[in-house]
Amino acid sequence: CDTTPQFNSPELQSGAIAAGTSEIRLNQLRYGTTYYWRVRIRLNSDTSSWSTVWHFTTAGTIALTSPANGTTLYRYLHPTLDWDFINDGDYYEYQYDLSPDFDSPELVSGLVAVGTSEVDLTAPMRFGTTYYWRVREFTSIDTTPWSATWSFTTPGEIALVSPANGSTLSRTLNPTLDWDYINGGDTYEYQYDLSPDFNSPELVTGQRAVGTSEIDITTPLRFGTTYYWRVRETTSIDTT
Repeated sequence: CDTTPQFNSPELQSGAIAAGTSEIRLNQLRYGTTYYWRVRIRLNSDTSSWSTVWHFTTAGTIALTSPANGTTLYRYLHPTLDWDFINDGDYYEYQYDLSPDFDSPELVSGLVAVGTSEVDLTAPMRFGTTYYWRVREFTSIDTTPWSATWSFTTPGEIALVSPANGSTLSRTLNPTLDWDYINGGDTYEYQYDLSPDFNSPELVTGQRAVGTSEIDITTPLRFGTTYYWRVRETTSIDTT
């Protein structure tokens, strides 16, 4: 087996196997390379002619799978990067960054042993931000080119759920504020106030750990009064 049909390159692999099996598993091949191969049989006193020369081309690049290119994530800040595997390599290297050139100070690189073809991102990430990612595979003798560069955008703001905007409460003076969650943050901060600018003396501000997305208002509220409310989420590096 060789990279030239003349079987004269430095990468020629040649060997013998005992009769009784008619196959051999090759190793240490290069990515995206055409190989030529042939077989002959030896007897004690004779050797057959070489077979017809056949050829095959090894897999050359990693194909990304998910998140789909250009997608905006919903409800989760830390996606799982998934790609199509190539068996028999040693490691996958992945990168994700704020820059499509992978040269920003927030570049993250990591290795995953072949045998899995995904990685859960756990490092702090920014809200409402586009990230670019790519993957390559390597062995002791070769490395694939980087895959195509894909992107995803993290969720950017909290969506409020209830009480419905502009509603008038019935039979309760202490509603439950409920919002749509984003997995992966650290805390939610909520505010409600008599002013839409959230600057009156009756402003109330509080926090909830991520894991719940509601708060029961227990402080005294005024009768027949309009209140304004809002929510944001924080991580160690960013705030929605």
